[in-house]
Amino acid sequence: MLSLWSGVQPPTLTGAARQAAIDRLARLSQVINGTPGQRSAGEILLYHAYQDPVRDCLARTGLSYPTLPFADPYAGSKSLPVDGGLWLTPLTPQTLGLADPERFALSAAQQAEQDAISSAYERLDPAARRRYDEAVIACPAPHGVGEIHFPPSWVPLNSAYQEVLTRVAKDWRVRAAGRSYPDCMRADGFPVSTYGELIELIGARIGPASLPGYGGVGGPAWSAVVEQERAAARADARCRRTAYEVALAVVAPELVRFERRYANGLARVAGEWAAMVDRARAYPEGRCCLR
Repeated sequence: MLSLWSGVQPPTLTGAARQAAIDRLARLSQVINGTPGQRSAGEILLYHAYQDPVRDCLARTGLSYPTLPFADPYAGSKSLPVDGGLWLTPLTPQTLGLADPERFALSAAQQAEQDAISSAYERLDPAARRRYDEAVIACPAPHGVGEIHFPPSWVPLNSAYQEVLTRVAKDWRVRAAGRSYPDCMRADGFPVSTYGELIELIGARIGPASLPGYGGVGGPAWSAVVEQERAAARADARCRRTAYEVALAVVAPELVRFERRYANGLARVAGEWAAMVDRARAYPEGRCCLR
């Protein structure tokens, strides 16, 4: 790797400076993008913004609306991945965090509830189904929903944050450090060029293995793909380490400047996330499960 630098030592951080950069990256990612509970609150608000108007509209026609149960994509999540762009997602040689059996069990239960609703619709006789379809079509579509599951300040603040990560990824020192990543990963059996591609590759394998037709969570197919996920994590941690360390050194001063420049925006978006949690607690799903 050092040969790429023509004798120049790549920039790295050590000790307290390194940990401070890691902590700042994680803190900014969470403040901007929310905690699992805050993201769940956003999903609850989005769910009711779409479902409630249709339910109320059908009630005025004398029909009951079999509302699809709320499915929380963040259920069971203890934390969200740090948004580190191309190179700065933390190195986790034990696991990529994609094969959590508790989360897949929750998803399976939620899917079963949704399937039961769909089956009830399919059992309607043709005339009843046509009447129901016509009533749904006649109901006005929800307006002004948009990005209700994210705070108003999120879009501009996240855009500015992504610009920082993009600049780091384009830095010649980071690009030089990451040049060997595709070949290194390919040698371990993972034909990917970036960490994002690795997540897509392993995620595409894990999803089907969790289905009952393939044995479900705990079955042979699941066990095999979990081992692939662990192997992918080990390979990524080894192959991405140099690029990660160089990117961390490059991003460290950028994050300090970002935190100072956008101090008001960070405080604003944190308050908006908290307010969304309060609003979501007005609904049964929020009272039940929001942390």
